[in-house]
Amino acid sequence: MKRPMAKKLFTSLRSRAIVTLTAIFMAMGVGCVLIVGLIIIDRLDTFERDLAAANIRRARNSLQQDMQRVDNLLKDWAWWDDTYQFMSTASEEYAESNITPDVFLNQGLSVIVFVTKEGEILHASQMSRDGDALQAPSKALLSYVKRISLSSPPEDLFSGAPALVNVDGSLWIAANRAVLTSQQTGPARGRLWMIQKIDAAYVEKLTLRTELALQIHVTEDGTLPQAMRVLETDPPASGEALVVPERALIWSALLLSDAAGGPPVAIIANAPRELTILARSTMKTSLAVLIVFGAIGFFSGFAFLEKNILSRLSLLSSRVKNDAPDAQFCRLDQKCDEIDQLSNLVDTAFESIRENERFLKEILGAIKVGVMLIRKEDKVIVSANPYASALAGRSEKDIVGKVCHQFTCGAEIGKCPVCDFGQNLDNYKCEFLGGDGERIDILKSVTIITRNDQEYLLETFWDIREIERTRRLLEESEERYRAIFLNTGTPGILINEDTSIDVANTEFLHLAGVTQDDMRQSPSWTRFFHTDDVQRMLRYHAQRRQDEAIAPRTYEARLMDSSGELHHVKLTVAMIPRTQQSIAFLLDITDIKNAEWKLHELAYTDALTGLPNRLSAMERLDRTVQALSPETGSLAVFLLDLDDFKVINDSWGHAVGDVVLMEAGQRLVSILKTSELVGRLGGDEFIIVSDANNSKDEYAQLAQKLIDVLSAPFQFGDSETYLSVSVGVAIFPEDGNTAGQLIRCADLAMYQAKSLGKNIYRFHSPELTLKAQRRMEIERELRLALDSGEIVAFFQPVIDLETQKIVGAEALARWCKRDGTLISPVDFIPVAEQTSLITDIDFSVLSQACHQARGWDEAGLGRLRISCNISARHFQRGNLPGEVKRVLEASKLPPSQLTLEVTETVYMENIEQVRSILESIDAMGVSSALDDFGTGYSSLSYVRSLSFDVLKIDKSFVKNLPEESSLALIRAMLGIAISLEIIPLAEGIETREQFLLLKSLGCKLGQGYLFSPPVPAAQFQELLKKQNTT
Repeated sequence: MKRPMAKKLFTSLRSRAIVTLTAIFMAMGVGCVLIVGLIIIDRLDTFERDLAAANIRRARNSLQQDMQRVDNLLKDWAWWDDTYQFMSTASEEYAESNITPDVFLNQGLSVIVFVTKEGEILHASQMSRDGDALQAPSKALLSYVKRISLSSPPEDLFSGAPALVNVDGSLWIAANRAVLTSQQTGPARGRLWMIQKIDAAYVEKLTLRTELALQIHVTEDGTLPQAMRVLETDPPASGEALVVPERALIWSALLLSDAAGGPPVAIIANAPRELTILARSTMKTSLAVLIVFGAIGFFSGFAFLEKNILSRLSLLSSRVKNDAPDAQFCRLDQKCDEIDQLSNLVDTAFESIRENERFLKEILGAIKVGVMLIRKEDKVIVSANPYASALAGRSEKDIVGKVCHQFTCGAEIGKCPVCDFGQNLDNYKCEFLGGDGERIDILKSVTIITRNDQEYLLETFWDIREIERTRRLLEESEERYRAIFLNTGTPGILINEDTSIDVANTEFLHLAGVTQDDMRQSPSWTRFFHTDDVQRMLRYHAQRRQDEAIAPRTYEARLMDSSGELHHVKLTVAMIPRTQQSIAFLLDITDIKNAEWKLHELAYTDALTGLPNRLSAMERLDRTVQALSPETGSLAVFLLDLDDFKVINDSWGHAVGDVVLMEAGQRLVSILKTSELVGRLGGDEFIIVSDANNSKDEYAQLAQKLIDVLSAPFQFGDSETYLSVSVGVAIFPEDGNTAGQLIRCADLAMYQAKSLGKNIYRFHSPELTLKAQRRMEIERELRLALDSGEIVAFFQPVIDLETQKIVGAEALARWCKRDGTLISPVDFIPVAEQTSLITDIDFSVLSQACHQARGWDEAGLGRLRISCNISARHFQRGNLPGEVKRVLEASKLPPSQLTLEVTETVYMENIEQVRSILESIDAMGVSSALDDFGTGYSSLSYVRSLSFDVLKIDKSFVKNLPEESSLALIRAMLGIAISLEIIPLAEGIETREQFLLLKSLGCKLGQGYLFSPPVPAAQFQELLKKQNTT
């Protein structure tokens, strides 16, 4: 009896639920104990150990920061000129002003010791215990200081890192450095020590700073806490933290070495084990709570299962047993619980239902009418007979479960005739959706039936496709062409002979902004087009009806919609065969026209300032000038150029330069009338065309107004800059009657304003044009003169004032035309300087002079030193040494006979480049001379750094001799030359008195008309011959 009872006990759901719940709650209790005891507490212990190790390292770092602070202070004192001097003089003033109790207190120091390089104590002070007076340090401490100082090599200037030392039973932070100058140079005059005592007060400060309970002990003095005695027997490695946990406290320590060689010093910290204590307490409390709530959960869960599942299963089984008396139950030898018994009862009931369904399907399959059962609530197809499936082109499996909307029924969701509109459908014609998307015409009847309180739609239908196909073909044939017209997607109209519109498609109505009613009220197409285009379009309309070939098939016109907006359209028009009607399609090309206009604007607008650009300004000026009569009209053209604008780009960057240009344009626009033109020609140039028929005084006022508006500071960010502007003004028709002439005249006037100091305006005058034309003519002729050899070298003797002998010559460029005309250098040298021609002239003269000097030498007329002028442009090009070398090699003139003269302006832009070139020339053996000394920007530093061989005193100082002012200046210049060991040469000597005075002042060389003007080579040769015969 016991075994069947036990078997029954464990096959019932109640017994299984009790056993399962008991096992679950027991496992949860054991798991919680294991998790809390073995994992959480262990992790908390590890965390406390890591935290203790981190805290002791933090305490060590704080101690090392104090050591570094002492060392930094020591460096400031040791490497100080006053301390360096004190080590030699032992000045009382130094000690009284620097070694005071306030210094010790403020810097946290205990002892300061000055030790001579012989190891003697020069000065030693220690702060007293009460902190208000200084006293002598202990002998043991001074003995340690002397010993370490003597052990430091004298040549080692930078040793002495801070360290911990145990001297005479006390711990100290000690640092020493060699005493050097403020530039940290030697020799060292001894060593300076700064020492801080580690006492209870210091440990207390360290404790407050780190917020740790700290102690500092020597490991072998017997003062270690009991928990840290392991440091004596088993000390950790250097830098490794020792952590010792106790039940209530956790200890940590680090060992620091004693620089005096004693036992290591331990820094120790302790902290309460709050986390571990809290975890143990929490574990006990949690376990108790778990047991209580586990018991409550166990009984509550079992009660829930009994009430909501077990008892209800028992009741359900009883009901099914009453309704199905033939149902099979579990046999006695089977393990069968309440659910198994219920399952057997339900299987029997379902088998009966399935049998009924098979019978119903056989009936529906025999009917040759489509039948579908649709659930009314969600429009889902529940069943379909074979005929309906065949009509749908799908299997029943593919149909059942689908929503009928847009599947077999064409009606949209929410628009079902039966469900949504309540219609009674009987033989209703509609469409049935086939499987391949085909729409099948059917006659359908729908009846609402109810089953198990659920409403269904019973649909029956049959196929009427053949009938509908025939009717539909007729309708399609009738509407085909009309549909094509109405649905082209392009605006279109069908036009009668009297210009009325017969049909307009939707796109045309949308384009014109009208409705069909509007079309009926005013049917003519002429109302929709611009009046300027209608006459031309009517002509085409008539021509097309006479002969379609003579009227254009496509053309452009402007359509006005109902709101008055203008549309550019392209029309394509054709006649309907055998009628007087035409069909027109319209393409809206408004966007294309706007894009063309936008491109036009971009081509004529400055992208940066938004002002008219050069092309636009010139065209508008040209149109304005052409519209004016020279007899009755006038206007002024203002050309503005921002002075030194390149400086802004170079200093602040091009982005700031762009901002300045934009604001400059805005300022100009702000003060001008809307009728006046403002444009940007490019770069920093602007053009303004004023109103016509103003007086010259009014134009002058406007020019000054332009200068004033641009003189205000330009702001960008936190900075500002100032600009000036040069303005040139040309007036129509006095200065020109075309846009090009006016621009050129204003440009000449603007450059004159720049040459006269900038930030002013100038009107054009005929003299400016003549001057520009003359300059261009000189430049053209000068190029031809270089090619034809008309640039020749003249030579002016250089005289030794002591012997009055010719010792050299300066080669000067002269322009001798073929007809014998001699052009003054004043006329052509400035033009050459403004172009690259000056370099060609220099090298032409240099080549002639070198060949001539070599010829004189070979003729026995003397080894003369030839001086040639070199323009600043040679230094900008950077190839001067190579060119000079080629000339010397071609002429075979020794480099020592050549001197190159440069003016002071050469080295004002790039002194380093000039120095490099002059050094290259000097290395070749060619000497250099500073020409026109005193007239430019020379400074003694430039003259000395560039190492000139000759200093030429400008003739402007010589001509006023013997005036006192000129005499003083020349005496100073000669003094400079002599002090720098440079040979002085005076230019422009014209009188005997000047010659004698310069000679008496010690001037070595001279040249001037007193001796000879510049002469051709043949005449200079005669001077040499004459000198050699006397």
